[in-house]
Amino acid sequence: MKYQDPKNMEFEDMVDVVNEHLTRRELLEQLAEEAAELAIAAGKVSKCASKLIRAEGLNNNPCRMDDESLKSIMSDALDSVEEERSDVNVVVAALRARNSFGSFFFPTRQQEEKMRRWVREIQEQQVKGEGK
Repeated sequence: MKYQDPKNMEFEDMVDVVNEHLTRRELLEQLAEEAAELAIAAGKVSKCASKLIRAEGLNNNPCRMDDESLKSIMSDALDSVEEERSDVNVVVAALRARNSFGSFFFPTRQQEEKMRRWVREIQEQQVKGEGK
């Protein structure tokens, strides 16, 4: 396999590389993994939101944590949700390109970077496999 630098590839071409090297099952397994990580991140946001409601006195149930600490935790939790959502979306892009689940979407910059990293890892693994 000829290695092509993902930096010079269009998103659709990177999706093609992923689909050439991974089976539908492998994509679905990856989707399950990324969706589970998204669910964990979303759970942290939910927990933090509940604590913020209490810390800011928006209900009658007091919270021992101060709202500034919770706002910092919430910011980190929201960042995690955004990252995991991008991970899910790049797998979905590959599945959609296979005509498995509807039409294609326009990726964000973060999703393009995640796809580049994924393609690079796939290609590096392929090159290592050929050298055996």
